Amino acid sequence: ITITFNATGQPVLMLNGIIKSAVNATVTQAAGATGTIQTTPLLPTPLSPLYSGVTVPAYTNSVKVGGTYLISNAFGTSGRALVKYYQQQAASQKALGNPTTSEPVLGSMLAAVSAAWITQTDQDGDLLARITKGSVLYNNQIGVSGYYLGAPYVDLPGNALSFQPFDGTITGWNVMSQVWSQHFSIFESTAVQQFAGASSVSTTKLIDLAAVNGYTIYDANATNFAQISPSLINCAASLPAITASATTAGSRVILPSHCDLTESQAVGTWKGVGFETFKSSATVPGLIDTISMQITGGYNGGYSSFSVSTDNYYLSGTTSYIPSVDSNYSPYTNSMSYSSS
Repeated sequence: ITITFNATGQPVLMLNGIIKSAVNATVTQAAGATGTIQTTPLLPTPLSPLYSGVTVPAYTNSVKVGGTYLISNAFGTSGRALVKYYQQQAASQKALGNPTTSEPVLGSMLAAVSAAWITQTDQDGDLLARITKGSVLYNNQIGVSGYYLGAPYVDLPGNALSFQPFDGTITGWNVMSQVWSQHFSIFESTAVQQFAGASSVSTTKLIDLAAVNGYTIYDANATNFAQISPSLINCAASLPAITASATTAGSRVILPSHCDLTESQAVGTWKGVGFETFKSSATVPGLIDTISMQITGGYNGGYSSFSVSTDNYYLSGTTSYIPSVDSNYSPYTNSMSYSSS
């Protein structure tokens, strides 16, 4: 299901080209205005024992008026059949004469991008759990994949998992969660590149790029951020988000000294910064209970470095390397709302 916008900037909820919700006539927004999509998962079971009693939060995605955004969610482990299904859907809709920018085609292509990220991270996470001596259950993976001004991206910040280290220690959880976040971040840029054919950025990739360029990588927190802040270069636009993360009690932020990172000097390419936030639990001493991977623009995912025509999306034959695992059906549901800002 997707959110698109009509000529006056009103959000339209669609499925396979059919409007599923009435347009709110009181909402009028200019192209490029920022809005938010908020999704709340309704889970019937608690998370890990370490999270007993914790309420699953609502997840928020920042979007721009004029784009197309697919609401993406997964519960349990997914396999490559899901990716191929959406590729085939996109190809079938295109064969019927629908343009690649139409909701039936573009929505299916965005679903394939999102499914590719979910599938590959699920299998990678299972492998990481085995390596770090534990087991993992995916409670939910929620967010959007979008296409705005020629740039595709995937942004799924709502990842809740139950990881149980076999030794039952908090250290085991922390090791798994930190490795998990690094791997899953790089898959965000990878999934976009696999389908759009254009190089893409993600938090992990941007931090690596900064290291390759010889830039300082800071380990910031509420205690030292006042000393680090003056040393940040070209960070005016990103500073509010970085400051909010770094000065939150119990948080540490890994960030480069430069906020104008880019893969290319070509005009029109993506430029910004990526930073990673680790937040300690307020109730369980020593436990890292929240990890956030952010990039410029308020996104928690991977964003194309270049504008890409929808005609260049790969609709088949690009995912044979993804391990084949049966997708699990789940009765879990979620609620979703859109707001402008």
